[in-house]
Amino acid sequence: MRRVRPFLLLALIGAALGSSCRRDAVAVIGDSAAGNIRVDGTVSFQSFEGGFWAIRGDNGVLYDPISGLSKDFQRDGLRVRIVARERKDMASVHMAGPLVEIVSIRRLP
Repeated sequence: MRRVRPFLLLALIGAALGSSCRRDAVAVIGDSAAGNIRVDGTVSFQSFEGGFWAIRGDNGVLYDPISGLSKDFQRDGLRVRIVARERKDMASVHMAGPLVEIVSIRRLP
């Protein structure tokens, strides 16, 4: 039996898990015509995989911005509203939740 490289195996498992749960997780207020989602959530720093900033939606989903968050929004506990486009055509080593391309972001009171 041929030995599978660990990275390839991990990537395949991540893709299988991600495709099975992401569609349900993104059932939030959205603009389906444009393919955008609108989510209120809280910014948090995730310390795994080298550390990165993410947004925990009020719906419980952890969104992973593909281009990161600007310094203005890098504050634990900051409440924000994002309009984002889920990027199912991309992968990340974070494997924290759906990758999103942020279209707009603003602070919430």
